Amino acid sequence: MRVRAKADRLSEEQRTAIGGSLAQSSRLAVREGSEYVVLGMVLASNSRVLGSAMWVVFEDAAGNGVQAPLALFEIVSARPSKYWQVQKLSESEVALCPSEFARPHFFEDAAEGDASARAELARIRALLDAEDRRAFVGGRDRSI
Repeated sequence: MRVRAKADRLSEEQRTAIGGSLAQSSRLAVREGSEYVVLGMVLASNSRVLGSAMWVVFEDAAGNGVQAPLALFEIVSARPSKYWQVQKLSESEVALCPSEFARPHFFEDAAEGDASARAELARIRALLDAEDRRAFVGGRDRSI
């Protein structure tokens, strides 16, 4: 799955509708016009941090796994990854992602430079990127 950022920040109306502390951030790790391979997605309902929205998990420019609301993106390639599994993260959050992402503190460990977590993230990113390239040929999504 691949998305393109149509904005780099949520509107006031979107922030209010989503709620949650992360949505209130004035700027998320998104560059308008950039395309991202989706590493996973998180569906949140009344989550203290994520509010109530679908969140896209992707890699930022520094190679860290980050998330931003789907409202900031248009879907370029709609095929979900064969590597995704449904993971219950909490009573208010469910993820579609590789099983490794559900490990406690996986993304924090990778962002803090843990060599094994960074290597695992790079390995998964390469798998998902290759899968997406096979589905997205010649600027056209073959999965649709």
